[in-house]
Amino acid sequence: MSANESKPKWKRTLLLAFRIYAGFCTLLLTAYFALAIWSSFLAQTLPGSEEITLKSAYGSYMANEYPKRGDGFNALAGALGWRSKAVAVSRADVLKYLGKPDFVQGNADTVTLLYAYYPSGRTDQWEVYAFLKEGKLAQVGFNGAAANDHSGYRPYSGEAAPNQQGGANVRQPSSSETNRSPAAASTRRSP
Repeated sequence: MSANESKPKWKRTLLLAFRIYAGFCTLLLTAYFALAIWSSFLAQTLPGSEEITLKSAYGSYMANEYPKRGDGFNALAGALGWRSKAVAVSRADVLKYLGKPDFVQGNADTVTLLYAYYPSGRTDQWEVYAFLKEGKLAQVGFNGAAANDHSGYRPYSGEAAPNQQGGANVRQPSSSETNRSPAAASTRRSP
């Protein structure tokens, strides 16, 4: 009789269960550390994936929510912030995607654009902060409106925001163009 067989059956069963448990835990820990190492050092996002995400979020926002600001606007602002980590996002692009802000604070070099929105399932207002430095988007922040001090902000009265539908500035007709006949005016329109 071997030493193992001399032990009672319940002790052998308990020892076997412990070995299986230890092996399972070792396997899980190894998988966890492999995943952590992969995500920290080896995994990279595909070039341009942040642009695809931004365009997708923009299309979804325009189709499902615009002109209101809710969850789609929140996702769009987040995608714009992610895009700014890969490439420089200009102030014009911020206005193109997010539209005209509600409030602004700062000067020409450093400015914060504030956008109010209402997430679904909540009754309180939230805000997106677009921090621009030297004309480029530096950071996007999200916060509940009640937690913020708005004393340094002023209503936004800057340049007109680009057209949300086409992403280009809307040109206002001059006074001479407004008095033309519709046929003559249509020849002057750009596609």
